[in-house]
This record gives sequence, C-alpha cells and structure tokens, in this order.
Amino acid sequence: MPRILIVLLVIFGVYVGLRYLFRLALPFLMRYWIKKMGGPGNFNPFQPNHFNPPKKEGEVTIETKPRKNKSKSQEGEYTDFEEIK
Repeated sequence: MPRILIVLLVIFGVYVGLRYLFRLALPFLMRYWIKKMGGPGNFNPFQPNHFNPPKKEGEVTIETKPRKNKSKSQEGEYTDFEEIK
C-alpha cells in the first residue's frame, strides 16, 4: 500500500514541476520562435502594406466591402394560406 502512495506522489510532483517549468519557460521560448520566424522572406501578416503596394503621396483610395445582393426573386413567392374547417 505505501508503494502506491509513493508512486502517486511522485507522479503528482512531476506534473506540478513540469507545469511550473513550462509556465516560466514558455514565454521565453515563444519570443525566441517569433524572432526566428520573423527573418527575411517570411510571411508576416501584421506588417503594414504586406498585401497592398506602396501608394504615392496624396493618392486617395476608398475600400468597401462587397455587397450581398438580396433580391425579391431569390426569396421566392409569398402564398397566403387560409385555414379550412
């Protein structure tokens, strides 16, 4: 019986220790990986003007979202039903 208790305590101690270690080490590892991935030639979606070419000074552009066309023909025909008793 005491061996099972010791095994459970060791498993719990390893779990708590790894959790604490990852909580301390993970921010440093993430910073390292982000810096490593940010090298030249890599895709960075947060970089401004990544998709749009640079614009000339004084040029004005208006960006709009495409409209969804909802016409009456797509909705179908309305039929008024009456109750029959």
